[in-house]
Amino acid sequence: MLSAVSAAAGFKSKKVSVMPFSLYVGIAATIGAIFGAMIAVEFDKKLFNRVLAIIMIVIVVLMVLQPRMKRVMDQEYLTGKPLWITLIVFLILGVYGGFINAGMGLLMILWLNIFNGMNLIRTNATKVLVTAIYTSAALVVFIWNDLIDWFIGLLLAFGNMVGGWIAARLSVKKGEGFIRSALVVMVVLMAIRLWFF
Repeated sequence: MLSAVSAAAGFKSKKVSVMPFSLYVGIAATIGAIFGAMIAVEFDKKLFNRVLAIIMIVIVVLMVLQPRMKRVMDQEYLTGKPLWITLIVFLILGVYGGFINAGMGLLMILWLNIFNGMNLIRTNATKVLVTAIYTSAALVVFIWNDLIDWFIGLLLAFGNMVGGWIAARLSVKKGEGFIRSALVVMVVLMAIRLWFF
C-alpha cells in the first residue's frame, strides 16, 4: 500500500494524473478486494502459490501478445460505456487483488492499456492510485484477522515505497518500451519462484 502511495506521488510530481477515472476504478476494486481478502484468510498457502504461478505465466503471454491486440485508434476511452465496463472488470479484479494481489498490477495495466487505450505511463499512474485505494481495504481485513507480521511488513513497505517513487519517475523518463521489458522479466522471475521455491 505504501509503495503505491509513494509511486502515485512520484507520478503526480511529474504531472501525470488520470482523475476522476482512477478514483472511480479504485472504489470498484476496493469493494472486490474486501471479499478477496476474506477468501485469502482461509486459503491453503501451497495451492495459493501454484495458482499464482500459473496466473503469472498467463500474464506474460498476454503481455507478449498485447501489441497485436491494441486498438487501431490512438484514443483513450474513460467515460460512458467503457467506464462502466471497466468498473465491473475492476470489481472482479479487486476480488483477485484482495485474495492474491501479486500480479494484480499487471492485470490492471493490460486492461487499461488495451481496453481503455491509455499509454503505459498514464496506465501506471492509474494503477498505483487504484492499488493504494484497494489495498487499504484489504489490509484492514488482514489486521482484523491478526495476520500481519508488522516487523517484516514495515521493512517491505519501506523498501517498496522507495522503489515505487524511483520507478514512477523513471518510467515517465524512459517510456513504454522500458516498462514493458521490465514487467516481462519480473513476472517470469516471480512465476519461477512461486512454482519451485
